[in-house]
Amino acid sequence: MSSHPQTARESAAAWFLERAYTSYEAMASSEAADKNGIDFVIIATPNDLHYPVARAFLSADIHVICDKPSR
Repeated sequence: MSSHPQTARESAAAWFLERAYTSYEAMASSEAADKNGIDFVIIATPNDLHYPVARAFLSADIHVICDKPSR
């Protein structure tokens, strides 16, 4: 939701989400370690940022969907 911790928590709360992260790396490792972690992640960043994010989640054995943003 945001790289700023307070904004991430507030955004997650507004969407009734139980967990918030300030980096995709933290999310990938935490969700992979949680027996009730996510099944997949949707990457909706600009195309040039897909690879590092996808690599982090795939390395954590989390399925990835990459979404091509509209112009």
